[in-house]
Amino acid sequence: MEPHRHVTSHHYVFTLTGRQRPSVVGRLILDALASGCPECRRAWDLLAGEGDRLSERIVSVDAEASAVGGPGDEDDPPALRPVVARLEEEVGLLQLERSRRWSRDLRALLRLPAHRRADRVRGARRRFGSVGLAILLLEESRRRVRTEPAEAESLAALVPLVLRSGAAAPGDPEVHALSVRAAAHRANARRVAGDLPAAETAFVALRTELAARPLADAAVEAEVASLEASLRLGQREVQLAEELLDRAVLLYREAGDERGETRVLVQQAMLLHDLERPAEALDRLEEATPRLDPEADLYLFTTVITARVICLCELARWDEAGALLDEHVDAYEALDDPHAAAILRNLYGRVALGQARYDAAVEAFSSSRDAHLAIGRVYDAALTALDLAVAYREAGRRGELRRLATELVPAFRSRGVGRETLVALRLLVRAIAADELSADLVRRLRRRIEAERSAVPDPRD
Repeated sequence: MEPHRHVTSHHYVFTLTGRQRPSVVGRLILDALASGCPECRRAWDLLAGEGDRLSERIVSVDAEASAVGGPGDEDDPPALRPVVARLEEEVGLLQLERSRRWSRDLRALLRLPAHRRADRVRGARRRFGSVGLAILLLEESRRRVRTEPAEAESLAALVPLVLRSGAAAPGDPEVHALSVRAAAHRANARRVAGDLPAAETAFVALRTELAARPLADAAVEAEVASLEASLRLGQREVQLAEELLDRAVLLYREAGDERGETRVLVQQAMLLHDLERPAEALDRLEEATPRLDPEADLYLFTTVITARVICLCELARWDEAGALLDEHVDAYEALDDPHAAAILRNLYGRVALGQARYDAAVEAFSSSRDAHLAIGRVYDAALTALDLAVAYREAGRRGELRRLATELVPAFRSRGVGRETLVALRLLVRAIAADELSADLVRRLRRRIEAERSAVPDPRD
């Protein structure tokens, strides 16, 4: 039997206020009883052919309600207004209290060490068993994944335990969707932590499960596809990533989820940029920007501005890139994140280099490199060192360029960068020594370092 639709407090309010036909709530109540109680189901089955006649009688209630001022009336019947007002107020208070309870439960779990949380959920009778808490755990996991991937995975792992501890039936579509989302976010946390093989194993298992038991929620399917696409991008499986992102866009549109669709547009732009198609990437980013709410997701907003500036620079539209940065510098400062500050300095360096303000470029790149090293972003620092070398050459500061060349490999080897990055830096040093530093060489070296950075993320990625 298919899971029934729940009868919520809103159904009662909408019926009393005339915003929903009485027959709708009547059918939902009958369906709930027949789906949840074997005795009620048997009684319904005994009706046999009379079921249709009963359904017709339920529908006839709509006409009776209209005769006394029901659905379709512009105003509520005067006698009902106080009742409706009290009911709406009580519903609001109940929802507020439930939200507060879920938030208290989340805080209680977060206060515990990660290894004790699962036992706390299992040991509680019903306290930690609610769909609301499961949703908050997923939101917290998503919020932390960039900076604390292990903690994000730990929180997502609690979701199935919380759902099993609750009263919701295992076959409930919402429970199934939350379980799927939790599995996808655990896999994504492993990707961010740098364990790409474990992330791939998890996504393959999830796809196998979904093939056996498909979801009835297009938005959740889209979320899973977009998260797996991030993994495939990290693995340089470009075609598969592109297919997953195309699927995610279509699913989000089907679900009417504009925010989800916007996130995928940004992912598509990043992919197009990796494929060295900056004009197409810029089109996607400019389509996404008006849909973004800086207050709701400032990190995503500044990520999009950063990508737009980079694309504009690669298209030699330096003045536009500088104006875009000046317009949104407050957003970077509002992040209150040293990494954001380091990125901002790098972007100003790129604009200055393109505008032939070479000394300003040197200052910006030097500041960005030092900031990245100070916070442990060694791959970002190595990429900025490439920019700094070009700025030194263009500024005619040969002595400083030679000094940079002598320091590069020892400095980054001591900080534990991978083999490909060290090879790239050695090639840069040789080019400097031979006076053969070129834009094409820098592009190729950048791709090598970026590929290794994707496979071995910096600590805060």
